This record gives sequence, C-alpha cells and structure tokens, in this order.
Amino acid sequence: MNPDYIKLTVTNTIQSGAAFAIKHHTGESCYIPASLSAMTQVKPGDVVEALLIENPNDDVKHRTPYMVRFIKPSAMRAAPAEVNVGFDAAACEEYVRKRMLDGGVWTVASMFTDYMDDPEASRAENQQAYNTVSNTLRKMFLEEKCAKWSMWAKASQTKPSREWFSCTPETVDVDEWVDEV
Repeated sequence: MNPDYIKLTVTNTIQSGAAFAIKHHTGESCYIPASLSAMTQVKPGDVVEALLIENPNDDVKHRTPYMVRFIKPSAMRAAPAEVNVGFDAAACEEYVRKRMLDGGVWTVASMFTDYMDDPEASRAENQQAYNTVSNTLRKMFLEEKCAKWSMWAKASQTKPSREWFSCTPETVDVDEWVDEV
C-alpha cells in the first residue's frame, strides 16, 4: 500500500518546538508535534509532504483539524513548484520590515502588492515573495515588533478570515482596516 502524502507549507514554529503548517489547496491548519518538528528540522516557508491524521485534541480541532504524523525526509521531498532565480528573500524581508516601521495597517496581500509595486499582483506570480512577506509579518509579531489582529467570521473556521499587522497599534483607526472598493 502506498500512503497518500499531502503537500503542506510550514507557516510558523512556537516556543515549545512544535510547528504549524497549512494544507495546499484547502488552507486547513495542521499541527506538527515538537518531536517531529525537531527530527525533521522544518522551518517556516518549507514545503513538505506529510501523512496526516485527525487532530486528537478536541479542544482545538475546530481551528487545527489535522496533526502531522510523518514528514518525508528532506532528500525525498518534492522541490517547490517554481523557483524565481533572481528573488532575494533577505531584501524582501528588509523591505517588509522598513514598510512596517513606516506605519499603517497591513495585510499579507496588501504588503505583497506594495512589495511587487503592482496593485493587481497575485500570489501565483511570485509564491516565494508572497511567502517571504507572510513569514516576515508573522516573525515580526512573534518578535513582538508589531501587533496583529485576527478576524474569525465563524466559529467553525480553521483559520482566520483576515489578519492585520501594524507597528503603531496605538495610532491605528479601524477605518484603516477596510479595503477600498
């Protein structure tokens, strides 16, 4: 029997050593236990193939429906679908940090389109840049360099509907959160 591996992108790690990932195509959240995270040395942005089970923790199953039981060793992992050879992740991270310090309220999408200097830019155009923007914003929050707000439209959701980030939360006005139509 050949197991069905699911492609995931690791989104963050936490102080305990555990990690979280999202399933490709569905965006559902997956918990990676600390022992497995340490053994495989996964880090935010990694694309891995994994075997999942239903999350045994009933208290968080509504937010994180899956737990990772096995991750393919790195030598066997599939490479990301497309690599932008000229992309400079360090320069992208530096750009995001500077823009955040300039103020305002940002979503991953708004920061990404700002970085791309194209209001119509989509994640598919440069997945590496999109992931770097997302990971930098989340890293800044974990470093306590910015604030983050999350909106959950329904209790049954596995991830927030929207997230906003700001380095100047004391000056934020709610109308900054509204997208222009």
